[in-house]
Amino acid sequence: MADETSEVTFVFRHSAGYRQVPANGVFGGLTTQGDFRMEFYLESPAIPEEVRHKVTDELALGEEVSRTPGKGRISRDLQVGVVMSRDQAKSLADWINKTLAQYEKAVGSDSV
Repeated sequence: MADETSEVTFVFRHSAGYRQVPANGVFGGLTTQGDFRMEFYLESPAIPEEVRHKVTDELALGEEVSRTPGKGRISRDLQVGVVMSRDQAKSLADWINKTLAQYEKAVGSDSV
């Protein structure tokens, strides 16, 4: 008979507030308590506050004349912040490295 303490079963459930959040970047650092703080963001060109167009003789929308603020701005919309202990951060780093290795084995390391 197998020793019942040699195995454990994890059951996964979604909480009522569960959601997936898009992220294409992260920044952060250490908290004053020594925990790891990560702020995940979604980066995209900034949405202008105002766009001005000419109006044609036929009262149709013509070419763009100006936008405020101008082009070249990037928006980073913070999606979620995560704070975790050193041990959890190491566990996360291990999981990411293992998953990357599986990805590179399946797809190739040059695929991005």
